[in-house]
Amino acid sequence: MDDIRNTRNNVIFAVAVLILIGVALMYVFTSGNTDTQPTAVNPEYEVVLASVKQIDGLTIAGGVLDDPAFASLQDFSVPVNPTTPPGRVNPFLSY
Repeated sequence: MDDIRNTRNNVIFAVAVLILIGVALMYVFTSGNTDTQPTAVNPEYEVVLASVKQIDGLTIAGGVLDDPAFASLQDFSVPVNPTTPPGRVNPFLSY
């Protein structure tokens, strides 16, 4: 009878500890900063953001593609040879 009581007490204690840990974790992870206001932007980033806003407003006229200078451009790209072996599976392993 004593063994059953000790086992039951241990189970109740373990469940209580787990509940306390769960409540503590919920409190820690949900009690963060709830401000919805944006944070201040670093002045260096403000310059970049201003440049991006300027670029966003640019448009390209379709007539550029019809220009003879654009049409005279040549494609010097080199196709990739698929028959060459790809190399080692893991190049960082020692030989």
